[in-house]
Formats: sequence, structure tokens, C-alpha cells
Amino acid sequence: MDRLSKKNSSVLNSGRGVIEAHAVYTIEEFAVRTGLGQWSRRMLARKGMKAIRIGTRGFIRGADFMAALERAAAEQGSHLRQDAKT
Repeated sequence: MDRLSKKNSSVLNSGRGVIEAHAVYTIEEFAVRTGLGQWSRRMLARKGMKAIRIGTRGFIRGADFMAALERAAAEQGSHLRQDAKT
């Protein structure tokens, strides 16, 4: 098994995986794939990542996660630039 295959295997065995923009994940699957806890998911919800409710099930679109992550990164970047000025 080459190095890349070992890395991919360890990701699969850890229960974590890739979030793809075109996919939709249950909240439970999203939590396992990202390793994010409830507090972090709520922070991302404040950045625009919305859960879609269908009956009692909740789903998260990969594209919404990526957009919220980009907004969070942009905000952190602006805070870092402001701190550097002082």
C-alpha cells in the first residue's frame, strides 16, 4: 500500500471524511465527517450554514458549509490584520 492509500485508509478508519460541495449530509454524518462538535456547528450556523429540516431529520448542504467556512476565515483574517496594525 502506498503512502497516499495509507493516508486515505486512516481517514476512513477514523470516521472522518471529505465534505463535498454538491452533496447533502445528515447532521449526524456531517458531525462525524468533520469532527466538529455542537458548539462549532452553531458558530457556523451563525455564519450562514443552515440545517434543512425534513420532518424530524436535519440535513446540511456541503456548499453551505464551505461558504460559512469561507466567511469565518475572512473574518479571522480581518481580525488578524487589525491586530497587526496596533
